Amino acid sequence: MKPRFILILLALTALFSQPVHADPIDDIFARDWTGTMMQLNLREPSGIVYHLARETLFVVGDEGHVGEFSTDGAQINKVQLREGDTADFEGITTDPNSGLLYIAVESEAAILEIDPESLSLLRTFTIDGASSEVALLASNTRGIEAITFVTDAEHPQGGTFFLASQGTYRNVDDLLSLVVELQLPIRDETEDFVSVGISRYFTLEVYDLSGMYYDAASDHLYLISDDEDTFLEVTREGEILRQFVLPGEEQEGVTMDADGYLYIAQDSGGVVKIR
Repeated sequence: MKPRFILILLALTALFSQPVHADPIDDIFARDWTGTMMQLNLREPSGIVYHLARETLFVVGDEGHVGEFSTDGAQINKVQLREGDTADFEGITTDPNSGLLYIAVESEAAILEIDPESLSLLRTFTIDGASSEVALLASNTRGIEAITFVTDAEHPQGGTFFLASQGTYRNVDDLLSLVVELQLPIRDETEDFVSVGISRYFTLEVYDLSGMYYDAASDHLYLISDDEDTFLEVTREGEILRQFVLPGEEQEGVTMDADGYLYIAQDSGGVVKIR
């Protein structure tokens, strides 16, 4: 056998023996659900998001705190934006185009726009639920629990927001959770308080949706249910593709970093980091 042919054969063998890189979620769920519990200096974590540009985690708490942490749990910055009845922070997301943060406030059906450097409030957007048939904002106990930003280069605002509700009744025996899409004028020069309406929604027969993350690679939504201890992969049209049992308890937020680590924020305290 000629030496040149042998070299070509070896090269082809090496090429086709390369491992196939699985989807990050496939890779995570192929392993045991064990991870590191990071105890953050922030009470009752209720939402979490990874900031791609800063390579850090932003976490909100039920009592009105927002903090920035390293992916190992070290605190970088923390402020209390609200107190008492005006707090009730339930979710946080970021627009990767601008780097700005957006916090979902359940008690007011509002979204706060936050500067990631100073953690100061920039603008407030309120959601007009009265103009929609959706009972998303029927009561504070069944209101907004999760938020994520879905990028779209063709959209005039750079993308839209998806929010998940804790649950609502369609009738006595039918308990549903809702996922709604809405557009915020985040690229427009607006006043401090802007009212926006819901564009569309779909329902899921899963109660207590408590966290949501948009994965641009798959164009799917990842949702978690606190009450049912469940992780779901869902299309943007509302089709449930897969679901898994979650570890821990009182899971309130979910995000993934650039290295494929999954983070689950628990209202009972701390964040589980899973690989």
